[in-house]
Amino acid sequence: MTRSISSSFQAQVEGDSLTPFYAIELEFNDDEATVLRYWTGYGDITFDSKTFSGIADFLNIDVATETTDLQANGASITLSALNSATVSLALGEAFQGEPMKIWLGVLDTSGAVIADPYMVFEGKMDTMSIAKAGDKSSLTITAESSLIDLNRSRVRRYTPEDQKINHPTDKGLDYIPSIQDLNITWGRPV
Repeated sequence: MTRSISSSFQAQVEGDSLTPFYAIELEFNDDEATVLRYWTGYGDITFDSKTFSGIADFLNIDVATETTDLQANGASITLSALNSATVSLALGEAFQGEPMKIWLGVLDTSGAVIADPYMVFEGKMDTMSIAKAGDKSSLTITAESSLIDLNRSRVRRYTPEDQKINHPTDKGLDYIPSIQDLNITWGRPV
């Protein structure tokens, strides 16, 4: 599958030195619509009008490799050395089905983000587990690609109620029950 990356991104990748980074975005649709953004470095970086906080070695990312088959590949991230506010957010919010994005980017020699980091994963959060060791906590979040939805069965019926789910004013199936057991004889003279 062809990928489009900016010419400055490609030039940096093909250059003599390379400083790659990952960035993640987790959305929680709580009362305040909380969005957590982290990257694998120190300090803050900004791209796509979003600011990401650096957590350096405290972020581990496992992105499944792409295949030529049409299949849903997931991703997993682990955040360690978390503050109590982030842990309480993780414990208290409904996260399943909420968006998670992962980007791969590069920095130039001055530490600035090269334009247009490449999104390596976009999916929905699935499971979350919290481990506590001493006074430190780590949070592991797994996410599934949107393609996982293709595996979900779609049970639909030819009933008026089912038809009204997508087309509330359609009356095309309203007469199906009345003709269900109707006996029609064809080819008989009147």
